[in-house]
Amino acid sequence: MLIKDNKYKKNLNRLLRTVASGLFEFIILRYNITELFNEAVTSLKNAYPNRECKIFSAKDMDYNLFMEKAREAESGFLIIEDFEHLLDKQDIYDINYRRDLIAQKDIALIVCIPAEDEHLLKLMKKMPDFWSFQSLTIKLTAQISKTESKQDNFASELKENRKTSSFTSLTISAKLAELKRLEKRIKEPEAQKSFNLLSSLYSQIFTLAEELAEYKKGLEYANKYLQIAKAANNPSEISKALNKAGEFNIYLGNYSKGLKLCEKALKSDIENLGNEHPNTAVSLNNIGGALQYLGEYKRAVEHYEKALDIDKKVYGEEHPNVAIRLSNIGGSLQYLGEYKRAIEHYEQALDIDKKVYGEEHPKVATSLNNIGGALQSLGEYKKAIRYYKQAFDIDKKVYGEEHPKVATSLNNIGGALQSLGEYKKAIEHYEQALDIDKKVYGEEHPKVAIRLNNIGVALQYLGKYKEALGYCEKALKIRMRLLGENHPDTKNVKVGIGIIKQKLNN
Repeated sequence: MLIKDNKYKKNLNRLLRTVASGLFEFIILRYNITELFNEAVTSLKNAYPNRECKIFSAKDMDYNLFMEKAREAESGFLIIEDFEHLLDKQDIYDINYRRDLIAQKDIALIVCIPAEDEHLLKLMKKMPDFWSFQSLTIKLTAQISKTESKQDNFASELKENRKTSSFTSLTISAKLAELKRLEKRIKEPEAQKSFNLLSSLYSQIFTLAEELAEYKKGLEYANKYLQIAKAANNPSEISKALNKAGEFNIYLGNYSKGLKLCEKALKSDIENLGNEHPNTAVSLNNIGGALQYLGEYKRAVEHYEKALDIDKKVYGEEHPNVAIRLSNIGGSLQYLGEYKRAIEHYEQALDIDKKVYGEEHPKVATSLNNIGGALQSLGEYKKAIRYYKQAFDIDKKVYGEEHPKVATSLNNIGGALQSLGEYKKAIEHYEQALDIDKKVYGEEHPKVAIRLNNIGVALQYLGKYKEALGYCEKALKIRMRLLGENHPDTKNVKVGIGIIKQKLNN
């Protein structure tokens, strides 16, 4: 007799909700008894009887055969049993762009491994690109009652979704080298002949351009890809290119232009995919972001709420996308001065994130930081610091000492300390954040500019105007180069420098 753990039913329902959209999903299924795997497959077939379900074992597979099976599938479920056998082979490292080719298909790729943590750790290490693509990692475990067999004794469950991007752990030089490689790759004859391959390569270029703050380059490639997508007459990819061009324009401070591009993407999504498609929700969300930057917070909320409604219908009430929309609504409400309502939305997002990811996950840390920000706006600085420190502890545990998320939490703590008048402590936290961001992003990045400017402002409060001016001028130089002189952030630094110079003259 099987004695299932108390999370079994919840995790099985999470699996069924994750595949509801019919779009690409990469899912890692961990189990300790074969019967649980059989039950999961049966549940998928019963819930989605019209979808094809193909099951293969990796015992006799090599990497090339695995990729062949994945490329052959066009829709439905592709389930690979005994995936741990593939992980033991040496020929699975070269997966750079192929994972993106698979991601163009409307399949749920489900790889199955034993429940022990060692197998998941091996997957994370040997297939980082696929790991970064995962939609869900679940663990189905049970025990056979002692009258039938001895109890299983497995290690405690590893927290899921540690990485946000396949490039996150790379050094700046490695990211730059990868970007150059991709720029050359898209010009090669093999890539020029394959739209799917080009789509994959451009997706990676967009990700690296964002991480490296190469927004102008990102916009250049988004515009190029838009022409490619139009030539291929692919509505979904046209929408993707429009959204990316919109995002890069927003990063560069061209908010109105970014908004228009995202609105074009939305129009394309509605015409080709309908009003209640996940892609439509993405475009609505991006429009909300552009409106928020333009200061049209009520309209931003309206668009975020429409995106939220779609995601709830597609994914259910407790899905990561739902949490993202709730957080975005909270952000606009915060700008409207509706701090308590913002906190309500942040707390709903936090509850979902905890249910989906567990207590110690980066998404949970983000929600905690958001709540801290709203509390700080309410003047509850000490309470805000408590939330920021919780976020800091999670990010430090998940990512280690030197990660951008850790820097963000340190910066936030510094901001609250500054509001409390503890300027020296604030500067200590800003400097720690600055050191991390310089190591991760290099000397010239928007995050580095933020830290420099914050240190300058805190020094100004301490009456150290010459020192403050030096930091703020460094921040201005970075923003001028990356964002241009007309970007709001650049203008804000100029205003601050003007105030410091006035005080120096007096």
